[in-house]
Amino acid sequence: MFKKLLSVLLTVNLVFFIILPTAFAEQSDPGIILYLDGTKITFDEKPQIAGGTTLVQVAPIFKSLGLEVEWDRETETVTGKTKDINIQLTIGEAEATVNGEKRKLDAAACIINGYTFVPLRFIGESTGSNVTWDEKSSTVFITRPIAESFVKDLNLDINKEMTKEEVRKQEKSHFIYQDQSGLLFERSINGQKTLLSYDFKDNQLQSAMYTISEKYIKHISYVNEYDHIKDMLTEHYGPSDFESAKWNNDLYRKDKGQWEQAVALNHVRFTTYWDTRTVSVMLTLDNYKSNKSITLYIKCK
Repeated sequence: MFKKLLSVLLTVNLVFFIILPTAFAEQSDPGIILYLDGTKITFDEKPQIAGGTTLVQVAPIFKSLGLEVEWDRETETVTGKTKDINIQLTIGEAEATVNGEKRKLDAAACIINGYTFVPLRFIGESTGSNVTWDEKSSTVFITRPIAESFVKDLNLDINKEMTKEEVRKQEKSHFIYQDQSGLLFERSINGQKTLLSYDFKDNQLQSAMYTISEKYIKHISYVNEYDHIKDMLTEHYGPSDFESAKWNNDLYRKDKGQWEQAVALNHVRFTTYWDTRTVSVMLTLDNYKSNKSITLYIKCK
C-alpha cells in the first residue's frame, strides 16, 4: 500500500514539475512588446516575426496612429487614412500604396487566425514616425515627430514689456514653479515631456528657453527633429544669420547617417542663429549631461 501511494505521489510530482515550467514559460513570455510615444499598444493577436519583419494586427496600430481603418472584402485591401495620409495594403501583395505612390514591402500583409496583419516598420515610417527595435527586450518603440507640435504653440515673439503675470496668462503649458527671477512650465507633446523656462529682471521678461531632452523623450531622431525645427523657425524669422557644426571628433563627420551617434558621443554641436529687430534666437543640438538635447533660446532686445 505504501509503495503504491509513493508511486502515485511521485507520478503527480513528476507531472507537476513537467507542466509548471511550461505554464510558467508561457505566462512569462510576453512576446513582442510595442510602445507608441511611451504608451503600450495591446493586440488581440500577438505580433509575429516573418522573415525578419515584424507583423502586427492592423486595426490597433492604425487606430493608435490616428488612421481611420477601411476593409474591402472583395479585393482584400486594407486602408488607413487621415486627411494627409492614405496607406493601402492588399493581402499577399509585395507592394503597398502610400498617397498614390507604390512602395515595395519587406513582407506582404497577411491573415493570421482571422486577423489582418501588416508590416509594422513600413506603417510607422509611412506616417513619418521613427521606429526602433530593442532586441534584448523584444520591444518596438514608435515615436511620432514632435517638431511641428513643439514649435506650434511657442511664443516666438516675446518682448521686454511682458511681465510674469502676462506670461502665465498667455502660456498654455502646465505651470510648475516660480521664483523671483523666473517661471518654469512643462508641456506634453505626444504624451512626452518638454520644458519651458522664462527669465525676468525687475518683472520684465529677458529671455525664454524651450528644451527637448532625451532624458524625457527617447527613440526619436534628434538630428531630424533639429532640422525640422530649424526649417520652421526659418519660415518665421527668415533666413538664419549664422549656422555652425562644431566637431570635437571627426569620426562620423562624413557619414550623416551616423550623426545621431556623433551627438550622443558629444562629437559635435550644431547651432543656428537668427538676429531680428526685437529678439536674438539660438537653436542648438548637443549632448547635455549625457542626454541629446535640442534647445531654443530667445533673448529680448
